[in-house]
Amino acid sequence: MAVKGTPVKMTWTREEDMAQDFPRPAQIARGKGTVQSGQLESVDLAIASDSVSVSWFGRLMGMGMPGPDPLIVAGAWDQPFDIPNYRVSGYRAPVKKPI
Repeated sequence: MAVKGTPVKMTWTREEDMAQDFPRPAQIARGKGTVQSGQLESVDLAIASDSVSVSWFGRLMGMGMPGPDPLIVAGAWDQPFDIPNYRVSGYRAPVKKPI
């Protein structure tokens, strides 16, 4: 049943999730925000992760990543909520592990 404007939580098993997409590297995030009159007024997120794109470009294209990796902040910068002051920063944190 569809209810317009109502969030829906989807839960997949690990097997279903891995069958649909490639595994992503672990991330760590730090966030802060402000609330005024019961509404979110600002959100500031900092996300650190290894880069799937850098790994992909190196393996398949034989070249470095041209510019910053937008996948580090994917799903955070294009959120559907109306927050007047919203900032997301992504930081590449390379690890010694193939992705």
